Amino acid sequence: MVVPGEFKWTGKLTLKGETKPVSGTGSLKGDTITANFKISLSDYPAIGVPSWLGVTVEKDVLVKAEIRTAK
Repeated sequence: MVVPGEFKWTGKLTLKGETKPVSGTGSLKGDTITANFKISLSDYPAIGVPSWLGVTVEKDVLVKAEIRTAK
């Protein structure tokens, strides 16, 4: 669901040579673009699902990016 002031977007994300389509929501406030999207670590075998001493992270990860435009 997109709330007022937000927009939907689609694109491609490349991690360690593996490119997959991604989509999410974003917003623009002043000179800052904020984007949120989920990725599944299993889609990127070169990364895999990190673990240490039996403790692992979630397979699906929420990515939040903030981009400031040049003035």
